[in-house]
Parts: sequence; C-alpha cells; structure tokens
Amino acid sequence: MASINEKLNYINETKSLIKDKLNDLGSEIDNETTFREYAEKIEDLYEEWPKTSSTNINITLNNTKKGKIKIDLKGNTNQFTTTGKNRLNLNLNKIVDQSGITYSVSNNGTITINGTASARVEIDYLNEILHSIANTKYSLSFIYISGTLNGTMYIYNQDGNHGWNGYNLDIIGTGNLSNQSRVTSYTTDLDMNGAKIIRIEKNAVFNNLKFKLQFVQSENADYVYEPYTGGIASPNPEYPQEIEVITGENTITISNEDNTQSQIFNINLDNLELCKNNDYQDYIYGTFNNWYKKQIISKVILNGTENWQSASSVVIGSSRFYYDNIDCLNNNIGSAINIHSKNFKAMSWQQIFADDTVNKNGIALWASEALTGRIVVRIDNTYANTTDNFKTWLSNNNIKAYFVQATSTDIPITDITLITQLNALEQAMSYNNQTNISQENDNLPFILSASALLKNSN
Repeated sequence: MASINEKLNYINETKSLIKDKLNDLGSEIDNETTFREYAEKIEDLYEEWPKTSSTNINITLNNTKKGKIKIDLKGNTNQFTTTGKNRLNLNLNKIVDQSGITYSVSNNGTITINGTASARVEIDYLNEILHSIANTKYSLSFIYISGTLNGTMYIYNQDGNHGWNGYNLDIIGTGNLSNQSRVTSYTTDLDMNGAKIIRIEKNAVFNNLKFKLQFVQSENADYVYEPYTGGIASPNPEYPQEIEVITGENTITISNEDNTQSQIFNINLDNLELCKNNDYQDYIYGTFNNWYKKQIISKVILNGTENWQSASSVVIGSSRFYYDNIDCLNNNIGSAINIHSKNFKAMSWQQIFADDTVNKNGIALWASEALTGRIVVRIDNTYANTTDNFKTWLSNNNIKAYFVQATSTDIPITDITLITQLNALEQAMSYNNQTNISQENDNLPFILSASALLKNSN
C-alpha cells in the first residue's frame, strides 16, 4: 500500500502533467495558480475553442466534437392572420344524417362526408346568402385532404328562393375522386344572391372524404385555405386572432447522426411566457441554480378601465380613441409618418400606420421621441362612437397586446422544477460528427440558439 508521501507525489506529478497540457493549449498557468483555478482555465479554453452554431426551431450542427453544448431558450410568437379572401361563411354547427350520408364540419373548416347515398342528398352548408356580382370572375376551390369518393358530387349555386335557375356552375367531382384538389372558375352574367349547395347523387360512396372549400373573387386556382373572416382581413373586432406565445411544457431531444444515441430534456415553463416581436425576444439565461428570464416584451390587456380620450378620425364612419403612458421602446424617429411602432401585436385588430386612410378598424402604438407610449384605436362607429360607449364595448371585448419595453427587466426564476430542468439542460453534450436538436410542443416551440465544439480544431 502506497504511503501518504507517495500519494502526494503522484498527485503533484499529475497536476504538473495537466498544467503542461493546458499550457500547450494556450493556458497561462504558473506556480502561483492554484489547482482549483485550473477549472477556470479549462472553461476559458472551452470559450476560445472554435464552435459551430445555429439558431432555429430545430437544429442540425455538422462537424461537431463530443463535448459540452450550449442551448439558449428564446421566445417565439405566432398570430394567425387572413386576407379576407374566402367568402364562404360555413355553418360550423351543421350536421347531416340523411339517406345513408353523414356530413359534419370542424372548427377549422374541414368537411367530412361518409356513407353510401340511397337517394340524392342536398346540403346547404353556409350561414348566410352569398352575393355574387355580375361580370366578375370567381373561383371555387375544392381542397382535398384525405379519403375517397366513388360517385358524383356537385357544388351548386342556388338562388335566394332555393330555386336552381340554371346556376349549376360548380361541378366538383364525378367518378372516382382520391387525392385530387380542383378548381372551377366562372363569370356571372347577373348579380346573384344565393346559397352554395353540396349535391350528392344516388349511389355515391364516401369513405371518410375530408376537404375544404374556398370561394374567392378571382379566376385563378387558390388552394391556400383561409377561414371566413367577414370578407375583410383579420384580426378584426368580429374575428380576433389569439396571439400565441411560448408557455407550458416542451421536450428537447439531442441526438447523434443516425439517432442511435439521444438525450431528452423536459422543460416546463408553467405560466412563464417567452415572447418574440420582430427582432426582439425574451430569453432565459444564467447558470447552475441561478436562472433568469430576460423580459424584453410586455403584455397589456385593455379592458375599458383605462383613461381613454377621443380624437378625430381620418376615416369616415369611424371614431378614434387613445390611451397614453405605455412604457414602450421608442423608434427614435421624429417625423409623424414614422411614429407608429412595428414592434406591436394586438389580438383583435390589424395594425394601422399613419398613411392608412381606408380601414375603419385598427390599432397602433405611437413610439417616437415626441409621442412615446400612446395606443391609438380606430373603430367603426357601429361598435362605438363616444368615449363612454367605447369603454363599454372594450369591457366586453378586451384587447390583448404585446410591445417592446422601454428597458428590459431581469426576472429571477424561482420554480424549483424548472430550475432543475435548466440545470440538466446545462449538462447536455454534443456528439461526434453531427448533433441534431429537435422539439416536441403541442403549441409553440422555442427559438433555440445552439453552440457546440467544432471537430478537428486546435
């Protein structure tokens, strides 16, 4: 058994070997450097080692060396918008069970038909009469999703009295239909106020046929589906669009080139939100047991209790109201045309700018040196035309909006579960040759920034 002196000599020899190797790599270790400080020298070497890096939702890093990988979690935001092109106001509550045919429609506009027709079946699938203008080009797009049809189905224009009057213009399918989208275009001779009818002929066989329908004022095929939003762009007061931000649970998987090795990290933000607005993002930073959210984006919910003031509107038939004292980042631009911040999202409204003299409904955040922190709402007079009835309307139709703060704030993370998960992610390792990073999230994924050691570098 080795003596204490022999053990100490062995440790000192090992320390000397480590010192020499570290100095060969560029560390400046002398006789005054304590052994405990070697860890800092190693960290310095890691920071100086060439890296390969990328920023995205899912990431592939090539030519990586096995070692510590740094992954930063950054905010993300999504808001669904429409142009208002689809003029078909579907009856989402419509359910049909008739002559062997079942019909239903989901909230996202997907129509599902099943069964064998024992007789002709006609389905009025809209909420309201559809108006078509004479000498105007239209197209009806049948957007195939899945399933099959063996038989004949038409889409008819029916007049307001539910008479046919020869408006059987939109023939969608006859014979076998599978994996095929199609469009019918036409120009009407007269103004028409009518309904769109799905007509299924006897003996047609449907096997879980799923599709969407879109009717646009254009002669061109348009298979990029939009739900109906009142014939105008959304978000708008009648069709608000929720702003999604990162929150809740997410799973990050790091794997090697052929996915035979992997590391899985669960991240549960709970109610903590990480947002993004154009080039501005919230993010998480820190190190073992000391983690913070860098908050750059703020949220405001306007509910009518604010000190709203009225102002004149440049659009006939609308009113304008404003609310001051939003602590936002200014644009550092003094001209009136550029006082409107682009770093702004609102749930119920299209953003308007100084040169917009058309839209009756819209919202803006004024963010210049002269006028920083003023939210301006333009609203159709049918909703509100005085400050008091605007406040009443707003109390029942809250506006949620996100904007860039004047200065960022550092918020300590105190959730023990999240701290433990972030500690684990800090220990993640890259793989030789290739390192893949992917996410699983039911809502919205992080924007990831990853950095790993580059292989074959000195």
